Amino acid sequence: ARRLAGLDDRFRDFFPGEKTPTAPVAGGGAKDAQISAEEKSRFLTGGGLSEADRFLFGAFAEDRGYPAESIIFREGDPGEALYAIARGRVRISRQLAGGEEALAILGPGEIFGEMALMNSAARGRSADARAHEECVLLELNKERFESLEVTDPDGCADLSALLCRIAAERCVETSERLARWRILAGPS
Repeated sequence: ARRLAGLDDRFRDFFPGEKTPTAPVAGGGAKDAQISAEEKSRFLTGGGLSEADRFLFGAFAEDRGYPAESIIFREGDPGEALYAIARGRVRISRQLAGGEEALAILGPGEIFGEMALMNSAARGRSADARAHEECVLLELNKERFESLEVTDPDGCADLSALLCRIAAERCVETSERLARWRILAGPS
C-alpha cells in the first residue's frame, strides 16, 4: 500500500498541474441489482478467488447496477469499498490537462478499489472509476469486510492476500507506465 501511494505521489509530480478532486460525487448512478449468491460466485471465477472465497465474497457483497458512463468514484473520493465486476466493463482513468487518460479497462471477475480496504491512511482514491458500459458490480464495503474478519478469519486472510497480489501487480504496471511516459516526455 505504501509503495502504491508513493507511485501515486510520483504520478502527481509528473503531472504537477493536475488537481485532485477532494469532495465525493453525489449519487454516482448506482442502483440495486438482484443477483443470487451462486451467480455472484460464477461471475467471480476469473478474479483469482478460490470457489469457497468466491462464494464468501458473493455472500458479503452487495450488487449495484451502473448505466454506461456513470461515475462509480472519482479520484480523491474517500475509499469506502472495493468492487468486483459481475457484468460489463469499468474504465479506470485519470484526468490530465489533455483530457482523460484511461489506465485500464476491467471486465467480469476483476476487482478494483482494493486500496480502500488495505490502506486506512490513504488520502482518497488514486483514480476515477467509470462504467465503460452498463455494468453490475459487487460492492464490499469496509464495514462488511471488517465483519468478515470476525466471521471467517481464514477466508478474510485469503481475500486480503489476493488484494495484496492485485495491488502489487498494479504497482508494477503503474511504475512501468510512468517510466514509459518519462521516456516519451524526454529530458526535463
